[in-house]
Amino acid sequence: MGTPLSTIAMLSEELRDCAAHDKNLAPYAADFELLEQQMALCTTALARLRSRATGPATRQSLDEWLASFVDQWRLRHPQVKFEQIGDVPADAAIDDSVAVGQILTILLDNSARASRDFVTLQASTETVDGVNIVRFDVCDHGSGIPQALRASLGAAPVDSTQGGHGVGLYLAFAAAARLGGSIELVDGKPRGTCALLRLPNHAVISRTQADKIERSGAV
Repeated sequence: MGTPLSTIAMLSEELRDCAAHDKNLAPYAADFELLEQQMALCTTALARLRSRATGPATRQSLDEWLASFVDQWRLRHPQVKFEQIGDVPADAAIDDSVAVGQILTILLDNSARASRDFVTLQASTETVDGVNIVRFDVCDHGSGIPQALRASLGAAPVDSTQGGHGVGLYLAFAAAARLGGSIELVDGKPRGTCALLRLPNHAVISRTQADKIERSGAV
């Protein structure tokens, strides 16, 4: 799969460059950009499959991983007014950073399409029903989600207000569930939408398991 994906990516890049100088292709510039973004998601998914085939997922500290992820996403969307809010929790870790990156990419890309002048990301931790959670808030100031779509988004592909079919969100919801987490879509303030991604905090989970083993005398 890697070879055809690379070929398509190369051709889409050439078409995008041509669109900058060819008036006949200029109307399709946004389509070429979207194609490149979708290709990047496919490449990321392929990398995840490869990593699973060669060994177990690698646990990473959230503060170290998120800084690199944000830098890469901003390079892909230099035209978007983006802000990372607050400090990243030091005592937090995630498993399968490739999958988490894919989910956040989908959520951030959706926010960027809804409002390029306002996209924010905040990482924090919280305790839900006694379980420590890593929480990502991705917010925009777009027009919001129509009430008729709220129950369907993430549950199945549906036509979106940006002209897509909601496949990205459908995949993001499924990936979050596979990681033991969830995604919630809520109204932003004063407008727009916030996507709340919640995942298990594996730093706390690992420490708790280690404490239990030590108390049991196994160590």
